[in-house]
Amino acid sequence: MVGLLSMAGLMLNLRVQEVCDQLPLSDAIKQALLYRRGNLGKVLKLVVAFEQAALGTASDRTLIRLNHYYLDSRSWASAVLTGLQES
Repeated sequence: MVGLLSMAGLMLNLRVQEVCDQLPLSDAIKQALLYRRGNLGKVLKLVVAFEQAALGTASDRTLIRLNHYYLDSRSWASAVLTGLQES
């Protein structure tokens, strides 16, 4: 959820603050989106660093796990999009 919402501003041509103001989000999600704070914020920072290939100090084990999670998320997104197209 946080990952999707982190890009909502770009998709809607709004600032992230505006997106947060318009949706009934928990404080933890708002903190993650706006300030990269809390556990969700840490995960979001990690994902962004992964996407930008900026994990120079990460262990091989961490990179393997992140690659696995990334491929799982791509499969999930493809399945969801396929379901939407068939509707």
